[in-house]
Amino acid sequence: MSLKTVFYLGIRPFSPKKHGIKGIILHTIFVVALAMLPLVVVIVVADGMIQGITNRYIETSSYHYRVFSRQPAEVIDFETYRDTVEELKNNNQIKTATIERTGAGVGVFKEFKSGIYIRSVEPGIMKSDVGMKQFMEVESGEFKLDDNSIVISSYLASKSGISIGQEFSVVTGKILQNGKILPKVTSYKVSGIIKTGYEELDRLWVFISLDQGVKILPNRSSYTFIGIKVDDAYSENSEIYRNIKKVMPSGWIIREWSQLNRNTYENFKTTKMVLSLIMGLIVIVAAINISSSLIMLVLEKRRDIAILKSMGLSPGDVMGAFLLTGVLIGIIGTVIGVIFGILISLNINELILFFEQLINYVLRFINFIFNISSDKSFILLESEYYLDDIPVDLDLSKLILMTIFSISTTAIASFFPAKKAGLIKPLKIMQKY
Repeated sequence: MSLKTVFYLGIRPFSPKKHGIKGIILHTIFVVALAMLPLVVVIVVADGMIQGITNRYIETSSYHYRVFSRQPAEVIDFETYRDTVEELKNNNQIKTATIERTGAGVGVFKEFKSGIYIRSVEPGIMKSDVGMKQFMEVESGEFKLDDNSIVISSYLASKSGISIGQEFSVVTGKILQNGKILPKVTSYKVSGIIKTGYEELDRLWVFISLDQGVKILPNRSSYTFIGIKVDDAYSENSEIYRNIKKVMPSGWIIREWSQLNRNTYENFKTTKMVLSLIMGLIVIVAAINISSSLIMLVLEKRRDIAILKSMGLSPGDVMGAFLLTGVLIGIIGTVIGVIFGILISLNINELILFFEQLINYVLRFINFIFNISSDKSFILLESEYYLDDIPVDLDLSKLILMTIFSISTTAIASFFPAKKAGLIKPLKIMQKY
């Protein structure tokens, strides 16, 4: 028998007959597609989510590099810091170099009290730092920092009920010469409310001017550094690293964003790997389903196989025909799953919003029927743990690898029932019919 015959027999189960394509074939294709769909969505959305969160960390918080003195906390030489910043700005590879001083405190507004993370920065940072401007949204007011102004996070604003122009008090510690600590209360007017779109990162942030940070944050309990931004935070450019080290004063330390955010970044990658493993196991289960479907097809076609073998079809030809059927099921199911997975991923934000609205409508209807008064709304993805808007990262190489993995798995699963079909003895089958 020729290869043409094997090909014909392999694709014959997909040809519509009197009653259409066999249900077992359609069912198996559907199962493979259904297994591939969540795998594609998880990989694409997880990549986008990790990239989006990482961008917010390095552009609004950790910077690409941090440079700071190794001297004791009590000794902060701001003149050296400023001179170093000016030298760094002379390097064309460095986009931004700015001094920041951070520390903890307590924020107070009327009856509201909360721990806060104080970031004292240069007043013009939102204009000079393109990355911060891109990933930090000013919800209301303006990002204005002077001796009397403060910018707070949207979380603190919503929890405290404060609005633009009202006074927000910041309580920090004042260390006396005898070592005792006295509370120091400083009041500011709220000039702006900001958010990064990831509440876990910015929920306790307040921004004040660098001069105010020097005044109210004790050296011993604060952290002063130079934040540096370059053209591409993700490229491994040893030249930039060396150039930064050249202008660093003796005894200073440099840290890259990957070192500063190592735990967070590793947690994201581990979570993504676990999810991918689970989805991969689902694909393997779908491949096993192909194997069982082919076994049923072989049992159904035993008489036809016996007739074809008696006419000269070799065991290898029979095996090849059924193997081709299994591979085609895998290819069709995989392609359908990948296409629908990409479509869902590209519209993930709209789908989440749709399901949220749908569930809220149902809940309102139930509340109306049972006369329940409730203002609570169902939120599918809390901004406290997820991004407000999920970015999508379509990596073609990963999609190709997933497709190859799925087709290879289905081909391996198809091999065993195809081999069993090739070993069928025509005489035994003829005797039964």
